[in-house]
Amino acid sequence: MDVRGGEQSICCITTTAMDNSLERVLTVHQSSMGSTRLPLELQQHVFSYLDAKSFWAARNVCKWWRFASVDAVTLARQLRKLPILPPADAGQLTPREMHDLFAEASYTLMLGMQVKRGADEEGMMSAPQRQGFLAGPRVTAISSGTRTVTINDRVIALFDTAGDSPRLLTQRPLNDLKETVGNGPWLKVTPSSYHELALSSDGNLLAIAQERTIQIYDLSAEPDSFTVNEYIPSAAGHYICGLDFEQNDHVLRVRLSGKGAVLYLGTPSLDPDSRNEEQQEQKADIWHWKSKAGLRHVFLDSTLLSLRCNHSSGSESTSTDPDARLSGIQLLRPFEQGYLLAAQKHGRKESSYYILAHVQCSFPSTTPSPATTPNTTEPSFPLPSSQQPAPLTVEPTTVTLLARLESFLSAWDYTLNGTGDSSSSSSNSSGGMGRWENMPSCHEHHPSYALSADMRLLVLAERDKKRIRPVQLSQLFVYRLPGEGRLIERLRGQRRENEEGRKDDGGVGKSLPSDAEGAGDEVLGEWEVKKGRKHAVARIPLCLSTIQGAVNELRLVEEGGASSCHEKEGETNGAGKSFVLTALAWDAAKKWTFSQMC
Repeated sequence: MDVRGGEQSICCITTTAMDNSLERVLTVHQSSMGSTRLPLELQQHVFSYLDAKSFWAARNVCKWWRFASVDAVTLARQLRKLPILPPADAGQLTPREMHDLFAEASYTLMLGMQVKRGADEEGMMSAPQRQGFLAGPRVTAISSGTRTVTINDRVIALFDTAGDSPRLLTQRPLNDLKETVGNGPWLKVTPSSYHELALSSDGNLLAIAQERTIQIYDLSAEPDSFTVNEYIPSAAGHYICGLDFEQNDHVLRVRLSGKGAVLYLGTPSLDPDSRNEEQQEQKADIWHWKSKAGLRHVFLDSTLLSLRCNHSSGSESTSTDPDARLSGIQLLRPFEQGYLLAAQKHGRKESSYYILAHVQCSFPSTTPSPATTPNTTEPSFPLPSSQQPAPLTVEPTTVTLLARLESFLSAWDYTLNGTGDSSSSSSNSSGGMGRWENMPSCHEHHPSYALSADMRLLVLAERDKKRIRPVQLSQLFVYRLPGEGRLIERLRGQRRENEEGRKDDGGVGKSLPSDAEGAGDEVLGEWEVKKGRKHAVARIPLCLSTIQGAVNELRLVEEGGASSCHEKEGETNGAGKSFVLTALAWDAAKKWTFSQMC
């Protein structure tokens, strides 16, 4: 450090193109602010008392503080507080590698994420409850609360609850053993019978489930119109414990009892690579559910999905892991000739954790017909089942795991490692444990998810399993994801290596990279070592809040706004984007806003 004319001069760092050496250039003079007149050693000593989030904020205050934070020992001390394996060592990493590792960790762990709590709004049943409807298993409403359905004394009633008082729109009998409407199977209606209800987004379709039977009613049709009834053979050994319309009401997510098994009935409205906005907005009608691609078609069965496993003992073949199991599956969005899905991964040899995965879909050949011609002005009706093409179906052996999302137990090694520096004060010895001690358990069988449009945030709602609580509680967590570009690159790279392995082995599949096993960025294998990776950062979520009741719907939408950040967190960090999360429960809608601090 040079002293000229009584002023301190601090040098900036520049990285040469040939190597990672740091050059000190005398360009910055500490004379503008009182805090910048501190000696460099004193600034770095102050950094040693900060936690990781405060250190990230401090190094982005100004260029003088940022320069003081690039010291290898200072960065190594902060990296040892983070869930990184193996622990960062200043003697083994170059200054550029230390800087890049902290940038990756700050992005993955959302050290620069600002979360703001918004005002509560009305929940799904707020308006119906004001008009005298009591929340219960035989009452449901759409997310806006403007339409409410009740089942009372074998009668289905649809009400308009948008005004001050309810207005009856239609009534029709329940298709049970006593009041038969159309064909069976019929429902058993007794004073103690229990039904699961699901109302479509526009309030026109009602799905009712009892044990393993599902019926779908068209509430906009005449009371004596036909119903779609189906006994679900895929639910054998279970009973239906939850229903949800998804994908513009074209598929029905059926939650089964026992270890989080999930069925998707129906067929999505478009193929995964279609960009037809009109087709994306089109809602399903009763004819869709009556067709071959409707209620009788199983689009996805979570019990049939198989996971590939690598053989690290010299074998290059790929097989399925009989101990691995996916549960709590939810389709997120179409992606790369298939669908992105979030799920829980369970195995006998490791702790359970959440994953982001991709599954391919089969694409049957279809021939144009008058009923499917786009220029047809007459209303189209479904073809006879013998003439209809085979519906879109998930291929259960094509599951590719893209990212591993840690739970409390699966991240144990990482969080125990992030215990701070032994040379730090005792008050800071806990390191990052306080920040990550509240994490999902990954043992609640029916979670729900929401994915941001840029694929950088995934929100998880997990119910509390403790039955002793007087009111059910749900916890909300948010994970950071790599983004759409990196997910596409990773997925295509795994497909390419798998195809090359089959050619090299004469048709026998070569083992996928380690992140294809479900580890994502977090487990270092031979493939990643060749790429030059030395450390793994755990994808640990932020806990937003604990709310009362079950979360019926999660919405994550982008909000306007722009910002610029000093930190380069990956290739593109999505800076300048804000997202608003809405967690819709029966009595209230909770809101949060996520934005990147600068």
